[in-house]
Amino acid sequence: MKINGRTFTAPSFIPANIRKGFGLPGIDEQDAMYAYYFYRLIQRAENVTATYSVIKEGISTGELSRYGFQLQYDSVQKPEKISLDFSFAHDTAKPIRIESSEQIVAKLLSKNTDEHPLSPSAVNTYLQCSLRFYFRYVMQLPEPDEVQEEIDGMIFGNIFHDTMEALYKPLIGKTVTKDDILNISKNKVLIENEVHKKIAKNYFREKEGSSKTVVLEGKTLLIYENIKTYLKQLFKIDIGFAPFQLISLEEKYKTLFEININGVSKSINIGGKIDRIDKANGSLRVLDYKTGNVKSKSFKEVGDLFIKDLKDPKKEVLQAMIYSWVLWHDLKETNIKPGIYSLKDLFTDKFNPEISWEKHDFSFSELIADFESGLKILLEEIYSENNAFVQTPHVEHCNYCAYKTICQRF
Repeated sequence: MKINGRTFTAPSFIPANIRKGFGLPGIDEQDAMYAYYFYRLIQRAENVTATYSVIKEGISTGELSRYGFQLQYDSVQKPEKISLDFSFAHDTAKPIRIESSEQIVAKLLSKNTDEHPLSPSAVNTYLQCSLRFYFRYVMQLPEPDEVQEEIDGMIFGNIFHDTMEALYKPLIGKTVTKDDILNISKNKVLIENEVHKKIAKNYFREKEGSSKTVVLEGKTLLIYENIKTYLKQLFKIDIGFAPFQLISLEEKYKTLFEININGVSKSINIGGKIDRIDKANGSLRVLDYKTGNVKSKSFKEVGDLFIKDLKDPKKEVLQAMIYSWVLWHDLKETNIKPGIYSLKDLFTDKFNPEISWEKHDFSFSELIADFESGLKILLEEIYSENNAFVQTPHVEHCNYCAYKTICQRF
């Protein structure tokens, strides 16, 4: 028997005509019973929300049931009918644009403190995708802290940074000689233990000093060997540069910078954690370890470092330059040379970590005026009420973005 386009079978082997002839309850009584249940259920409700699917599948016709039509046309109630549409992957996502405001600027300023200065990473994030900057530093949306099945680039970098800090930490404040570095490089037990401990900490999430034994196998064992190889090559390079005075490792530095925000002078805290600072031959080197791909360690014009939405931004160079500028203010050093220890370049002939300007070495003091000018213009844009936070035009930059699901670009 069909009712309202749907087939129902009475829960009995007695045919419908026999049931009706002998006065037994049949499909009509069953239908009346369900109608009673429905109207009894909603009788005293203040708000009722009911949904139905328009998808035709199996015996489902994708139509509103008779109870819905009865409520619409045969009752005093006037239910509101709303169609819900869902976007699919092939639909083109609409561009997102967030206009800045007085409230947004106030929030950014309130988050800028001595403990949480504006970091070079935040500046690079804004230049690469200002909308990502908005999600991360305005809305404070945390990037997911997921347990990785494999050691990705960030974890590899953390392992290397922590290992270098542990190995060189006893030398901070001392004049490091070639023999000092040779002694570390020959101490295989020390190196292997430190690499092992840092893998346990950063990948297996074990606490420092944990008694739990972490067994390295497969890819983790390959990472273990790779890091030892990089360390061995870095020691060779430092031996060639020695002697030098090791100033600090993984230490935070910051300074204040006066900018104009809507006609009012404001002090912005700028700074971050510098991987390594050493000094030799009258020059203070600001060094940044980079385990990823560094396409270039040179630039032509200072203004090029502050251009937004470039396909290949020189973010590593800008980061080292900002750190140099912070030290120029904080330590009052005049001869500062920014540099990048790119692990992928360590094995090249005549490796030189120093950043070059128009293909020659330079001291940061030569560019201080132009750099401060560019940085000021950028910061005043970030903290302006007339600013707007928009998506990067380069979709490939979204591949590893934590907020790509919000933008619906993938």
